[in-house]
Amino acid sequence: MSRLDSTQSYAQLIDPPPTQVVEADLPPFRYLMIDGAGGPLAPRYQDAITTLYAVAHALQRALQPGIDFAIGPIETLWWADAPGGLHLTDPADWRWTAMIVVPDGVGEAHLAAAIDGLRRETPKVLLLDPVRIETFDEGACVQIMHVGPYAADTEASRRLRDYMTDNGIAARGHHHEIYLTDPRTTAPELMRTVIRQPVHLPEP
Repeated sequence: MSRLDSTQSYAQLIDPPPTQVVEADLPPFRYLMIDGAGGPLAPRYQDAITTLYAVAHALQRALQPGIDFAIGPIETLWWADAPGGLHLTDPADWRWTAMIVVPDGVGEAHLAAAIDGLRRETPKVLLLDPVRIETFDEGACVQIMHVGPYAADTEASRRLRDYMTDNGIAARGHHHEIYLTDPRTTAPELMRTVIRQPVHLPEP
């Protein structure tokens, strides 16, 4: 039996310190993904989270006992097409890709079977049509851990930007957040979020 625990298998990649920006070089990972627009409180985003968890659990059941994997955290890529990016754009105009990691061996046939089963068993799952599976190769990144409410991540984000400026590092790709704790069961001051930015590292 092979086992993938997304938290343990790359713990060093999703456990940066809360007061220090670190660099990481990420290998490709396989993800379930749903795209959308609007802020984190928008109904489509909340439905996407529910759907991703439902599909991941369906895959987990279907793949046992050959592939046994633990369900990983929700991750989201955030961006805005308007000048100024996320920080100067109304959340209603944000765009996002919500995603959750799955084992490398999961393919289109596995996903189709899981979705077919959910359509029969769980009609209330709302966003099955846009679910896709994709390999995401993020590569070089800088990241920091934010501890506290989601809305209070300004200081961690500032540290990330200052580190990039001080070290001549240019951003690329989308702002990436990894939500390691469940806001339904975790006190706001204890919530842990990895804030990550893909980058072009300067030549040594």
